[in-house]
Amino acid sequence: MSLSSRLAALKKRKPSPAKPSNQKAGKFGLPSWAWSVLGLLLVGGGTLAVFEFFIWNKVPAALVGTWDVKAGSLSGGTFEFSRDGTLRMKHQRADAKWRVAVEGKTILMTTQSAHTGAEATQRGIIHELTPTSLVLELDKGEVLKMVRRQ
Repeated sequence: MSLSSRLAALKKRKPSPAKPSNQKAGKFGLPSWAWSVLGLLLVGGGTLAVFEFFIWNKVPAALVGTWDVKAGSLSGGTFEFSRDGTLRMKHQRADAKWRVAVEGKTILMTTQSAHTGAEATQRGIIHELTPTSLVLELDKGEVLKMVRRQ
């Protein structure tokens, strides 16, 4: 077959319709850049969730919640442990906010004086922690028995 006959055959062929290059679509009709952005958002959200729920947690999940003090000098008060490491203690007219960290069975509670600005840390030992009860021994040997508020 000569070159001129080949050229004539190519001219007779109908050109295939081409998609414009700026509208290339992947699966489900989304452009490839949209899939990349969606993937990055999923990876970023997953990473944030891991840090939020596992790495930045200062308080064990079993301790988070509101506890009513049933026995001890703070009887009638409440302890509200938050996941971010804060403790709000309410007793009669007193309302104190503490920063909390748990290391094994030891709980470290730090507060700042409103008058002097000095920080004071108090240690406690968790003797019992179940889904419904908490027994906490403070520095001076005082034992607080608490039940989880429903």
